[in-house]
Amino acid sequence: MSVTSVTHKRVLGHFRNMLSAEGFKVSVAPGGSTVPYDALVIEMEAPAEGEPSWQIELSFLPFMEEQLENVSILQFFAPLSVGLAENVENEMNWLITRVNTKLPLVGFGYLEEGKVVYFKHNAVLLNNAQTGNYQQVREIVTMIGFLVTNFRTALHAVANGEKSGREALVGHPFEQLYL
Repeated sequence: MSVTSVTHKRVLGHFRNMLSAEGFKVSVAPGGSTVPYDALVIEMEAPAEGEPSWQIELSFLPFMEEQLENVSILQFFAPLSVGLAENVENEMNWLITRVNTKLPLVGFGYLEEGKVVYFKHNAVLLNNAQTGNYQQVREIVTMIGFLVTNFRTALHAVANGEKSGREALVGHPFEQLYL
């Protein structure tokens, strides 16, 4: 059973309709026994030929409505890879920390449990402001798409043990910013 409130379900439905109208492939994953809250799942295109597509999951942080007045917190979560080669955690953490220090939205992360490299961002949305909130959500989705497209290859190279964090940034379009 989902812990997502009726109001938040309606808002996720509104975002689904608006994003669908713009050509995004979206679906709603209802909360259940594994994940207790509803999530809006946006299928994103592969950044390059031969690479897999990826997704952004949007969900309202559960149990926060009583703690907040007139706002809600919407979480954007994009798992990018599962599993790491042996002995690369320090390199992965170095790369993530280095990249996150200069991003317009933060950020990339690594979850030891499950060995998941991800992008996560939380946004505060005004309640009862659907048009403004949709514009904010649309811009965040676009920015996450840009950031993942630009850093996914470097993150994968480190996760697979092919390169160190520093080596993954050599030749990167933003190399001068990070090295």
